[in-house]
Formats: sequence, C-alpha cells, structure tokens
Amino acid sequence: MAQAQDLYRSFFENAYDAAFIVDAETGMIIETNKEAENLMGYKQAELLKMHQTQLHPPEEKDRYAKLFKNHVSKKQAFEEDVLVQHKSGKRIHVSIRANVIKCGDREIIMGIFRDITKYKDIEEFLKTKISSLEEVLNFIKGREERIITLKKEIDLLLKHLKKPSKYGY
Repeated sequence: MAQAQDLYRSFFENAYDAAFIVDAETGMIIETNKEAENLMGYKQAELLKMHQTQLHPPEEKDRYAKLFKNHVSKKQAFEEDVLVQHKSGKRIHVSIRANVIKCGDREIIMGIFRDITKYKDIEEFLKTKISSLEEVLNFIKGREERIITLKKEIDLLLKHLKKPSKYGY
C-alpha cells in the first residue's frame, strides 16, 4: 500500500500539467502540484485556501460555479476549454480534463489543467488571416464582376456600331 501511495504522490507531483483535487461538495481545493503553482502564480498554501471559482476571472464566478455543479451532478469525466486568472491578473486559456471520483466517504474532482494559450493565439491569428483573405477574395470577385460587366457593355457598343464582338457576349 505504501508503494502505491508513493507511486501516486510521485505521479501527481511530477505531472507535466497543473493538477488540482477539489472537494466536489464544497468546491474547495484540497490538493495541487507544483505545476499548479507555476500556472496560477500562487503558492500551494494559498491555493489550498481557495474555492475552485477563484481560479477563474471574478466576473465569471457564477458561470464557473454552475459549470462545476453541472459536472459534479453528472458524475462523469469531462473536458472544457476555459479561462483561469493568474495571481498577476493575466488571463490564461486552459483545457481542463477532469473526473468525479469517489474517495472514501466523499466525492472529489481531479482536474488536469493544460495551458493552451499559445494554441488560442495561433487560432486567433489564423482567424484574422482568413478574414483578410476573405476580404481580398470578395474584392477580386467584385472586380471580376465589374470587368465582365464592362466587357458586356463594350460588346453591346460594338454591336450597335455593327462591329464584331470582342469578348463573345
């Protein structure tokens, strides 16, 4: 049993991503790892005094409280892309993968938080580029339509002048 506990502790502490264990009933954080400290900017002792909603932007506290309760009531694994707020106030996009687990006489949620900010930044950059390309395409289409209209008008003028069509319209 001690070996299993050591293995669990080692796995938890050395995880590449931030890990949080939260009491499913109260929403209080009961365990974190070093990566959680790095992600959030708080020391473990500070995190262990926090409610899970305090990890997120304050103006969205109610949204995250409802989301948490919804996941607890379903008692199944879930994945969500959300924002957390670093101690400095910086907003960080994370993907949370979590599961509700029965632990003794209580339920807990173990959540793994992966920073996906760089992916969200790339996604936003690509959306901007796609939007710019769509504008160029629309400009080209509009220009092409104006050229076709102009060619038709030239052919119509040539017809009135009893000259052969230049563009075949």
